[in-house]
Amino acid sequence: MSKRKRRKPSKAEIRKAWSENRRRDNRRKGAVEAEKRRHDKWEAKYLASVDPDEDIPWCKKCRAHTYYDTEMVWGVINEEDITGEHRERIGKVRKEQCVLCNGKVVAPAQIKSDENIIFFASGVIPLVFLAMFIVGFTDNGIVTIGFLIPVTLSILGLGYCAYRGQLSPSYHSWLQWSKERKETV
Repeated sequence: MSKRKRRKPSKAEIRKAWSENRRRDNRRKGAVEAEKRRHDKWEAKYLASVDPDEDIPWCKKCRAHTYYDTEMVWGVINEEDITGEHRERIGKVRKEQCVLCNGKVVAPAQIKSDENIIFFASGVIPLVFLAMFIVGFTDNGIVTIGFLIPVTLSILGLGYCAYRGQLSPSYHSWLQWSKERKETV
Protein backbone atom coordinates (compact mmCIF):
# COMPACT_ATOMS: atom_id res chain seq x y z
CA MET A 1 0.00 0.00 0.00
CA SER A 2 1.37 3.24 -1.01
CA LYS A 3 0.49 6.37 0.90
CA ARG A 4 -0.24 9.35 -1.21
CA LYS A 5 1.10 12.62 -0.07
CA ARG A 6 -1.36 15.40 0.31
CA ARG A 7 -0.70 18.28 -1.92
CA LYS A 8 -0.03 21.53 -0.13
CA PRO A 9 -2.72 24.12 -1.02
CA SER A 10 -1.57 27.10 -3.00
CA LYS A 11 -1.83 30.65 -1.66
CA ALA A 12 -4.71 31.36 -4.05
CA GLU A 13 -6.67 28.35 -2.72
CA ILE A 14 -6.01 29.42 0.87
CA ARG A 15 -7.16 32.97 0.10
CA LYS A 16 -10.31 31.65 -1.60
CA ALA A 17 -11.17 29.31 1.32
CA TRP A 18 -10.49 32.10 3.83
CA SER A 19 -12.71 34.59 1.98
CA GLU A 20 -15.54 31.99 1.68
CA ASN A 21 -15.36 31.31 5.43
CA ARG A 22 -15.37 35.01 6.15
CA ARG A 23 -18.38 35.55 3.86
CA ARG A 24 -20.22 32.66 5.56
CA ASP A 25 -19.48 34.11 9.03
CA ASN A 26 -20.67 37.55 7.94
CA ARG A 27 -23.91 36.05 6.61
CA ARG A 28 -24.48 34.29 9.95
CA LYS A 29 -23.82 37.52 11.84
CA GLY A 30 -26.12 39.38 9.49
CA ALA A 31 -28.86 36.81 10.04
CA VAL A 32 -28.51 37.11 13.82
CA GLU A 33 -28.55 40.90 13.62
CA ALA A 34 -31.54 40.83 11.28
CA GLU A 35 -33.40 38.53 13.69
CA LYS A 36 -32.62 40.92 16.55
CA ARG A 37 -33.88 43.88 14.49
CA ARG A 38 -37.09 41.96 13.67
CA HIS A 39 -37.58 41.12 17.36
CA ASP A 40 -36.98 44.76 18.38
CA LYS A 41 -39.46 45.93 15.75
CA TRP A 42 -42.00 43.35 17.00
CA GLU A 43 -41.51 44.55 20.60
CA ALA A 44 -42.02 48.16 19.56
CA LYS A 45 -45.19 47.25 17.67
CA TYR A 46 -46.90 44.94 20.18
CA LEU A 47 -45.39 45.41 23.66
CA ALA A 48 -46.55 48.33 25.78
CA SER A 49 -43.77 47.76 28.30
CA VAL A 50 -40.90 45.31 28.56
CA ASP A 51 -40.49 45.94 32.29
CA PRO A 52 -43.07 44.48 34.71
CA ASP A 53 -45.51 47.09 36.02
CA GLU A 54 -48.52 46.30 38.19
CA ASP A 55 -50.60 49.16 36.77
CA ILE A 56 -50.16 48.40 33.04
CA PRO A 57 -52.64 45.89 31.54
CA TRP A 58 -51.14 42.40 31.08
CA CYS A 59 -52.14 39.50 28.80
CA LYS A 60 -52.00 36.13 30.53
CA LYS A 61 -51.81 34.17 27.24
CA CYS A 62 -48.93 36.20 25.77
CA ARG A 63 -47.32 36.68 29.20
CA ALA A 64 -46.48 40.29 28.39
CA HIS A 65 -47.68 43.86 28.77
CA THR A 66 -49.11 44.08 25.27
CA TYR A 67 -51.06 46.82 23.59
CA TYR A 68 -54.78 46.20 23.62
CA ASP A 69 -57.95 47.17 21.80
CA THR A 70 -61.06 48.31 23.57
CA GLU A 71 -64.19 46.89 22.03
CA MET A 72 -67.76 47.61 22.96
CA VAL A 73 -69.90 44.44 22.84
CA TRP A 74 -73.50 43.74 23.77
CA GLY A 75 -73.89 42.12 27.17
CA VAL A 76 -75.94 41.96 30.38
CA ILE A 77 -75.40 44.84 32.80
CA ASN A 78 -76.38 44.45 36.46
CA GLU A 79 -77.12 47.77 38.07
CA GLU A 80 -79.01 49.34 40.95
CA ASP A 81 -81.59 52.02 40.23
CA ILE A 82 -82.56 55.03 42.37
CA THR A 83 -84.96 53.03 44.54
CA GLY A 84 -82.25 50.46 45.36
CA GLU A 85 -83.69 47.66 43.23
CA HIS A 86 -81.27 45.51 41.25
CA ARG A 87 -82.07 45.35 37.56
CA GLU A 88 -80.55 43.62 34.60
CA ARG A 89 -80.49 45.23 31.21
CA ILE A 90 -78.81 44.58 27.92
CA GLY A 91 -76.31 47.20 26.89
CA LYS A 92 -72.84 47.84 25.58
CA VAL A 93 -70.05 46.46 27.75
CA ARG A 94 -66.42 47.50 27.44
CA LYS A 95 -64.11 44.61 26.59
CA GLU A 96 -60.34 45.02 26.47
CA GLN A 97 -58.45 42.44 24.44
CA CYS A 98 -54.84 41.81 23.46
CA VAL A 99 -53.77 42.91 19.98
CA LEU A 100 -51.77 39.68 19.45
CA CYS A 101 -54.05 36.89 20.69
CA ASN A 102 -57.39 38.62 21.37
CA GLY A 103 -57.18 37.37 24.96
CA LYS A 104 -58.43 39.29 28.00
CA VAL A 105 -56.12 42.08 29.18
CA VAL A 106 -56.29 43.25 32.81
CA ALA A 107 -54.01 45.26 35.06
CA PRO A 108 -52.43 42.94 37.68
CA ALA A 109 -53.25 45.37 40.53
CA GLN A 110 -56.94 45.20 39.59
CA ILE A 111 -56.83 41.38 39.31
CA LYS A 112 -55.24 41.18 42.74
CA SER A 113 -57.89 43.25 44.50
CA ASP A 114 -60.87 41.68 42.70
CA GLU A 115 -59.82 38.05 43.14
CA ASN A 116 -58.75 38.56 46.74
CA ILE A 117 -62.20 39.93 47.60
CA ILE A 118 -63.91 37.00 45.87
CA PHE A 119 -61.73 34.29 47.45
CA PHE A 120 -61.80 35.94 50.89
CA ALA A 121 -65.60 36.16 50.83
CA SER A 122 -65.99 32.59 49.54
CA GLY A 123 -63.81 31.38 52.41
CA VAL A 124 -65.22 33.54 55.20
CA ILE A 125 -68.95 33.14 54.48
CA PRO A 126 -68.96 29.33 55.07
CA LEU A 127 -66.87 29.81 58.20
CA VAL A 128 -69.33 32.38 59.57
CA PHE A 129 -72.25 30.03 58.88
CA LEU A 130 -70.33 27.24 60.61
CA ALA A 131 -69.76 29.50 63.62
CA MET A 132 -73.47 30.42 63.74
CA PHE A 133 -74.38 26.72 63.50
CA ILE A 134 -72.02 25.83 66.34
CA VAL A 135 -73.29 28.64 68.59
CA GLY A 136 -76.95 27.86 67.82
CA PHE A 137 -76.85 24.10 68.47
CA THR A 138 -74.33 23.81 71.28
CA ASP A 139 -75.39 24.42 74.85
CA ASN A 140 -71.99 23.72 76.34
CA GLY A 141 -69.84 26.91 76.45
CA ILE A 142 -66.49 25.08 76.46
CA VAL A 143 -67.36 23.11 73.31
CA THR A 144 -68.56 26.29 71.63
CA ILE A 145 -65.31 28.10 72.43
CA GLY A 146 -63.33 25.02 71.32
CA PHE A 147 -65.03 25.16 67.90
CA LEU A 148 -64.99 28.94 67.54
CA ILE A 149 -61.24 29.34 68.13
CA PRO A 150 -60.22 27.41 64.94
CA VAL A 151 -62.96 29.17 62.95
CA THR A 152 -61.74 32.58 64.15
CA LEU A 153 -58.12 31.69 63.39
CA SER A 154 -59.14 30.53 59.91
CA ILE A 155 -60.96 33.81 59.26
CA LEU A 156 -57.92 35.77 60.47
CA GLY A 157 -55.63 33.62 58.29
CA LEU A 158 -57.80 34.24 55.22
CA GLY A 159 -57.81 37.96 56.01
CA TYR A 160 -54.03 38.01 56.25
CA CYS A 161 -53.67 36.11 52.94
CA ALA A 162 -56.08 38.51 51.26
CA TYR A 163 -54.16 41.48 52.65
CA ARG A 164 -50.88 40.06 51.30
CA GLY A 165 -52.46 39.25 47.93
CA GLN A 166 -51.85 35.54 48.23
CA LEU A 167 -55.33 34.40 47.24
CA SER A 168 -55.18 35.53 43.61
CA PRO A 169 -53.95 32.86 41.12
CA SER A 170 -53.91 35.30 38.18
CA TYR A 171 -51.83 37.79 40.13
CA HIS A 172 -49.43 35.01 41.06
CA SER A 173 -48.88 34.11 37.40
CA TRP A 174 -48.04 37.77 36.70
CA LEU A 175 -45.79 37.92 39.78
CA GLN A 176 -43.92 34.80 38.65
CA TRP A 177 -43.50 36.30 35.17
CA SER A 178 -42.21 39.58 36.63
CA LYS A 179 -39.64 37.72 38.77
CA GLU A 180 -38.47 35.81 35.67
CA ARG A 181 -38.17 39.10 33.76
CA LYS A 182 -36.16 40.74 36.55
CA GLU A 183 -33.77 37.75 36.64
CA THR A 184 -33.10 37.98 32.88
CA VAL A 185 -32.50 41.73 32.95
